This record gives sequence, structure tokens and C-alpha cells, in this order.
Amino acid sequence: MGEVQEVEGLNTDVLYVEPMPNKKIVTVVVLIMVILALASFKMYYVRDDSGVDILWNKSEGYLFLSVVRRGYHFSYMKYPMVAMLQYFGSIRLPDDDHSSITVLQVTPSAVQRHVAEGTSLDFYTPFDQTIYANRQGVLWKWAGDRFKQATAEEQRKVDGTNRLSAQAFTDVHGWSSLPRVTSGPPEVTVKMELGGQALTLLVKRGYNDSNISLDLLRPGDAPKRIWFLDEQPRRVSKTEYEHSFEKR
Repeated sequence: MGEVQEVEGLNTDVLYVEPMPNKKIVTVVVLIMVILALASFKMYYVRDDSGVDILWNKSEGYLFLSVVRRGYHFSYMKYPMVAMLQYFGSIRLPDDDHSSITVLQVTPSAVQRHVAEGTSLDFYTPFDQTIYANRQGVLWKWAGDRFKQATAEEQRKVDGTNRLSAQAFTDVHGWSSLPRVTSGPPEVTVKMELGGQALTLLVKRGYNDSNISLDLLRPGDAPKRIWFLDEQPRRVSKTEYEHSFEKR
């Protein structure tokens, strides 16, 4: 038999790698998939804040309910950090927001409801029989079933937004006003006489301003709830979230 000769320069040592057990491979794969899922899937939250402006005369009352919906979304992975910052009082700017105004027109016999999406107004002030308001420095008015921008002639007559007021008043040219009820006492009582009928409006705030409700009392009838809004942050589905902030 011939002799086995060692070839110069050839490394005869063999590196042996122990194969990873199947369970370890599965664990690593699952861990990677969980991390990717936590980073990809999102949580959606919305919160509503509101204010109520009340105007009335001898024949009808108007409740202008301004609502701002703010939206927040973040991945499951970021949720612990978001929760911790919120616990320590950090204010997070919303990712989306949407403003709307619900107008409740109260007469002696009924309550009519109108909704104006995508708008925000303040300083509701009546002149003659028309209610005007401010929208980012521009004069607007309530036109019976919707808001519309005041004409150039009306702008001159009312002096733009300069004469609009945020003050409460009683029986000024037949009108009374309780502007922008946002927070404060847990219950505000507004007594008004419409068409010779005494009506009472109760504006109620939940604990820590968690909700707002409006109850209307007519003589001889039980209180009737005409408005309720939950102002607590709440989790919603992606579909509901997108619907809340879609352009309309």
C-alpha cells in the first residue's frame, strides 16, 4: 500500500457546526414575526371636545354645538411609550382633526337639527333677525338651514366681525345669549319663554368633563334628552377612524 502524504498548505482541520435545533429556529422566526406585526399594525383613538352657544328670542332658541374630533394613531410597539408619556402629562398633538357644528333649533313644539361639517365658528351675535358669527376673521351668518358667508353689503352693515360679542346678555333687542358653555358647573339651567311657553334647558357636564348632555323640559312633560356627547378618548376601528376624517 502506498503511504498517505500530507499535502503542503492544505488545512486538514474540519469546522463542525452543530445544527440549531428546530425549536430554536421556530422561536426566532416567531419572535421576528411578532416584532414585525407590532411595528406594522396600528391602534386608532378619537376624542371629542365640545362647546355650546345658546341664543333665544320670544319665538325660538338656537343651540350651536361646536365639536372638534381629534384622532391619534400609533403602532402597537409604540403604545407603551405613548401611555407612559400620557401618564406623566405629556401632550401629544393629534394626527388628524375635524370640526363640525350641530345646530338645534328649538320652537315651542319641536326641535330641528342641522349639521355643518368641516367648519368652526364663534362669537354668535344676533342683529335684527339674523345670527352672525366669526369664522377666522370673516363674517358668516345662519341662513335658516346652513351657514353661509355674509354678503359685502352685510359686511358693511354689521362692520365685519368687529361688533360680534362673546358676552352674555338678556333681552337686548329681544335676544338673550349664553355663549360658549364648555366647562364649569356640573349643571347650567337656562330658562326661556318661546311663543308664550316656558321652557327649561339643562346643560349637564359629567365628572371631570367626561361628557355633555342637553335636556329640554316642557311644561307637563318629562325631561327630553336632545343631545349627548361622550368626550372620553375611545378606541375605534381603522374604518371608523378613516370615515371620521375623510373629506366631505
